Amino acid sequence: NADNRIADSDNYAQWLIDHAPYAKAIHEYATFEAEEDSLILEHCLHAPYLAAFSFIPSYAQWYMTQDAQKNIEFVKEGLQYLQWQFHDGDSRPWVLKSPAYLGQESLLRDVFPDAFFVTTNRDPVSTMSSAASLCSSYQRAYSDVDRDAILGMMVVQGFGMAMQQHLAGRDNDIRLHFLDVGYTELTQNAEHAVKRVYEHINMPLSNAAKRAMLDWEQDNRQHKHGVHKHSPDKYSLTPEMVRDTFQNYIERFAKCF
Repeated sequence: NADNRIADSDNYAQWLIDHAPYAKAIHEYATFEAEEDSLILEHCLHAPYLAAFSFIPSYAQWYMTQDAQKNIEFVKEGLQYLQWQFHDGDSRPWVLKSPAYLGQESLLRDVFPDAFFVTTNRDPVSTMSSAASLCSSYQRAYSDVDRDAILGMMVVQGFGMAMQQHLAGRDNDIRLHFLDVGYTELTQNAEHAVKRVYEHINMPLSNAAKRAMLDWEQDNRQHKHGVHKHSPDKYSLTPEMVRDTFQNYIERFAKCF
């Protein structure tokens, strides 16, 4: 009987809305919506996203020294458990999604040898500002300390390092094949983006699946829960600082934004 677990999920989603109401406009938590698989790592208390909820520099520094592949193997075990419990015999592939996977594509390929990769691309000035805003909103749910002035650089340094690893993987690991989708394409022509993804993974796109996605998009328009307003200066960043960190990425993928 899943009633208790459903109630727990509903209660947590409501608690987060009550304590960090602005976060809903950035990343909504909902019991019956898809969610990032990195949350499986809550069960081992060993995950990079924990830094988004709590400001614990010593944990972040310790985490950077750990074996990232163990996390991915733990996620795989979690997915195997879920598939055994709820989806036994279902041949559909899992869809994994997490910003924490940036730069870990080679490790993902080791654990999931049949994996296909789809990357979304956006101007990093906007992306870093948005990510800092999300961290700020989440941390306000657990603390009344305003850390906006330091969150920007923390986000830029973390994602900047991951991006360098990502670009190195693209250049050096011949097993990795990426489909690049731009933010503009995704927000203005999602149907076209979906077709490209299905072609990339060599999977037929049924009319029923396409209709379900279009219906979902119709019911979940961007800004459904309010416009997410953010700017680099609020988090002690300048566009120049961000562009310097992501110069190599911008030079290669600016046309994709």
